[in-house]
Amino acid sequence: MITSNLPQRLRIFSSCFLFGSLLITGCSSARPEIKPYAPPRAHILVNINEAGARELESLPHVGPALARKIIEHRERYGPFRRPEHVLVIEGMSEARFQELRQFINTE
Repeated sequence: MITSNLPQRLRIFSSCFLFGSLLITGCSSARPEIKPYAPPRAHILVNINEAGARELESLPHVGPALARKIIEHRERYGPFRRPEHVLVIEGMSEARFQELRQFINTE
């Protein structure tokens, strides 16, 4: 195998490939629209007094660490009486709570 012609052959092949793909897909100078990331949304109410880690993580902006803190707080101090009481957990801001409020209950 002659290796001295390999880079030239590779350039020719890649040029033909790119040109062919432009012919197939059409040449467009428009940039693809990039949509902002939207976290998965919970479609049902989650009871924060009974939910497991997986159910809590289905809530927007709740990851494994925050789900673990919610469960630990619940086990140590008992059930939450109102959804607003989740604000005492470290890492739960007012803004985050406002996004979660429509998806959580305590009953």
